[in-house]
Amino acid sequence: MHKLFAASVAVALGVLACSSRVRGELVINGGFETNAAWVQTPGGIFPNYGYSLAQAHTGLRSIFFANALARDDMFSQTLATTSGTSYTLSFWVFNPSSGSDHLRVTWEGVQVFDQLPLTVPLNQWVQFSYNVTATMNGSSLRIMGYDVPDRLYVDDVSVVAVPAPGSLALLGLSGVLATRRRRVARR
Repeated sequence: MHKLFAASVAVALGVLACSSRVRGELVINGGFETNAAWVQTPGGIFPNYGYSLAQAHTGLRSIFFANALARDDMFSQTLATTSGTSYTLSFWVFNPSSGSDHLRVTWEGVQVFDQLPLTVPLNQWVQFSYNVTATMNGSSLRIMGYDVPDRLYVDDVSVVAVPAPGSLALLGLSGVLATRRRRVARR
């Protein structure tokens, strides 16, 4: 019985170690506190987007979109994903005024979020969260938008791996075995 318990604890610790590595944040500079990691692409002539100190969900900065010609400017990043792995993608949006505004988020070229006009409550940060799956190693995340006559803001973009159901079940089994071992030892 002691060998079985030791083996189950070793397996559980291995699973925890692997899952904590897999669950790490994949977005570099998701809070936009520096100019690192994001590729910026204008949506045409007279782009109006960038990093902002005017509004942030956390930290000091966010990104904004304000193209008055209603063209989607873009921030993008290729993430170190693993094909077949599921992830949780989340981001926060702030819209100070209604008008002609648009926000689109894509994962590997597929629309995850697309609103024209943006229908979030005004003057408050709202979080959106989606489950996505990588179909390749290295997934593209794109955030595009514009706002007329004001700005819309995005902050705290995050992508983390969803723990595999098997690893959670194995961890639970180890806990059951540990509890059973304690009961047997008391007798």
